[in-house]
Amino acid sequence: LPKRNLPTPRSAPKPCPNDKIRPVASQTALSSTRSAEHLWLEAYSTFWMELLLPKRRILELYVNVIEMGDGVYGLEAAAQAHYGTASRDLTREQCAMLAALLPAPRAWNPRAPSPKLSARCAKLLRQEKQVAFPELGAR
Repeated sequence: LPKRNLPTPRSAPKPCPNDKIRPVASQTALSSTRSAEHLWLEAYSTFWMELLLPKRRILELYVNVIEMGDGVYGLEAAAQAHYGTASRDLTREQCAMLAALLPAPRAWNPRAPSPKLSARCAKLLRQEKQVAFPELGAR
């Protein structure tokens, strides 16, 4: 059989648009039980949130409910718990460290970062230069 040029696989699949919405829907309005009813309500809430809310508002809700450590929920609580300061007073490096925590917030400690966490943080700081962020006052 002749060989065909097949596309090479990408390093990681693109995240589903619902990846950030599901935790918001799950944690803001629903209980912590994992029943079929809960999953249905989560899917229903996710659908309506994505349909009705702008992406910026979904992101605001997400950073206020996401787990950022053992018993620490939301970015403001994470800034207080890990650095003893308000989120608006975090340095660029501290922000990157908190963002790097997200795959395993209970396993990693930003004040005593493992080599893997430090590498993730450094990668985020490098990638920051390639992204055009909106102005803070822009809505």
